[in-house]
Amino acid sequence: MKRVKGLWAYCLIFSIVIVFISCGLSEVIAKEKKPKVIRIASIGGISGPYAGHGGPNFHALKHAIEYVNTKLGGVKGVPLELVIRDTGGKVDVAISHYMDIREMRPKPLFISMFISGEQEALNERCAEDGIIILGSAPPRCLFPPKYMFAVAGIHYPDWYGGVLDWILTNWKETRPLRIAILTWDTSYGRLPFSDAFYAYAKAKGVKVVAYELFGIRDVDVNTQMLRIRNKNPDWILTSCLGTGPVAIGKAMQELKYKVNWINNPGSDWGTVGINPEVMEGAYCILNSVSLDEVNLPGVKVLKNYVNKYNLKPREWKAWMYEMGWPAVLIAAEATKRAVDEVGWENLDGAAVKAQLEKMSDFAPLGLANYTYTQDRHSARSSRIYQIKNGKILPVSDWFECPDLRPAK
Repeated sequence: MKRVKGLWAYCLIFSIVIVFISCGLSEVIAKEKKPKVIRIASIGGISGPYAGHGGPNFHALKHAIEYVNTKLGGVKGVPLELVIRDTGGKVDVAISHYMDIREMRPKPLFISMFISGEQEALNERCAEDGIIILGSAPPRCLFPPKYMFAVAGIHYPDWYGGVLDWILTNWKETRPLRIAILTWDTSYGRLPFSDAFYAYAKAKGVKVVAYELFGIRDVDVNTQMLRIRNKNPDWILTSCLGTGPVAIGKAMQELKYKVNWINNPGSDWGTVGINPEVMEGAYCILNSVSLDEVNLPGVKVLKNYVNKYNLKPREWKAWMYEMGWPAVLIAAEATKRAVDEVGWENLDGAAVKAQLEKMSDFAPLGLANYTYTQDRHSARSSRIYQIKNGKILPVSDWFECPDLRPAK
């Protein structure tokens, strides 16, 4: 009888041990289990005043995710999923969409954004929630660095410091270079020309002889251009898009005033298409190749998707179409590296952020080149382009823009 009781006791203990082991294994398996999807959200203006950028960007994100899922097998076998939210260009709507997105399960690891005001409104919230923003990254969102990384753009003063470097490299005169600034009276228009930019210009011996602003809806800047002409600059620098650059080109044409002028990607194909005649000969700085470089392998990949879905030029021939691709490819690569280091069970925004801050010379499809560090979340490599016969073609080699972060 004692032997039977002892046997039952051993069986009971053995069963308990097995239950505990099974529970432990189940917990480990659950932790290590891959998610069904990795979500990338997009918050931006597909409709409204930014539709010319938001529409092409939406197509790019959709195409790039299809490319990652079908050509690359997702991220270690897990497919990417796109979540789209249209803001109509309204900041309050962007905030509302974000509050909904942050409650999703699984929560998106990334949000693609390109409207400055919306990025500024969500910068702190995304840092608190551990969600990476991949966007055009307005300057006040980059310093101090949080969870925002510049993909569709560069820290704006850096860009224009790079412009000065390029102009001076080709400067043949013995006298100082003279520049004028004619730009939008908006955050987007003013922020490139920061204290750090002016200090850099002064250190390079460049004289800023005029500073003129115009409104986002202004189509006539003849008055400002006359004042600039009286100052006799060698170059005009601007930061505007859509009808803004067209107004500048139109003023030069009407006043029969010829002077070199340069913009950022605001002078892309959508802008050129408004009035190719007045945009002819203008320059711009990009941190990517041009969609007119049709023989490049990466551009061919993009064009294949454009043809597959029969997109019209206005639906894709925009810088934001081209920049939607690197956003997805950067997200996929950073997630893969994070999983390799911490495993699926510890994958979160902090783990991805750590990998982004170690990313060096990553060139997705050769479209652009990205190097990030803990103290600099902006792209560095850029190139100068000129508008010729409606095409945007390179006129410089790649160069690294100076680091013109704010003093505080």
